[in-house]
Amino acid sequence: MSRLRLITRQSGERLSDDAGFTLIELMVACLVGIVVIIAATNLIDSSGRASVGVLDRVDGVQRGRVAMEQITQRLRTQVCPADGVTPVLYGDSDQVTFYADLSTRTDGLFQPEVRRIRFVASEKKIYEDVWDYQTTAPTATTAGSPTVPAYAATLSTSSPAAAPTSTRVILANVSATTSGATTLPVFTYFGFNSASPPTADLALSAPLSSDDRDLVARVGIAFDSQPTRNAGGNAARDALNTRFENSVFARTADPLQPTRDPVACI
Repeated sequence: MSRLRLITRQSGERLSDDAGFTLIELMVACLVGIVVIIAATNLIDSSGRASVGVLDRVDGVQRGRVAMEQITQRLRTQVCPADGVTPVLYGDSDQVTFYADLSTRTDGLFQPEVRRIRFVASEKKIYEDVWDYQTTAPTATTAGSPTVPAYAATLSTSSPAAAPTSTRVILANVSATTSGATTLPVFTYFGFNSASPPTADLALSAPLSSDDRDLVARVGIAFDSQPTRNAGGNAARDALNTRFENSVFARTADPLQPTRDPVACI
């Protein structure tokens, strides 16, 4: 009987044990959990925004690199259509028009086309216009005696009268490079200076005069490639723009003979 009472008393003590969380402890635990969840959510959100920013920058860099490569390739194909005729037809801060030869002809005929690279700020695009060689102008001739296409004179302006044969977009979502409050030109032009040895860093005023067109030895290119998602021009996302700069020497530029027209093919 004594043993039975002892067992009964021990069982009652275990059943009446109220050890556990108090209400205050439970509230503190919930508060700590909420803080941890909010911190984790903010971390995930920040990581997501950073990932989007990286993707946007990669997008701008890739498209800008391809565009710059195409522009420099075109400018490097400058040719003179005839002896004593400069390749550059027109040039200002937003566009440059020039003779080029990207032909794949195998018959030996020299028929340079006219190409224009132009930046349209209102559309945030860089275009390439092409005027094919017109065989109805001077008859196609061999490379030994090239002639100037008859329509060329109409292209020596900022707004050519002749419609291009084809037009395509080289780069969309692009803006002119800025330095502080100053908007820099997309195209700049340089001739040889009088130093010894000469260098092609003599700045030529744009738009180019008829005399300065004969002196162009180097063309500078500069623009900012913007992420596709920044098409609306969100100023807060301009930090993701990528600046591209390059310069192209005229194929006929000869630094050893700066007193001669560096691009006149004489």
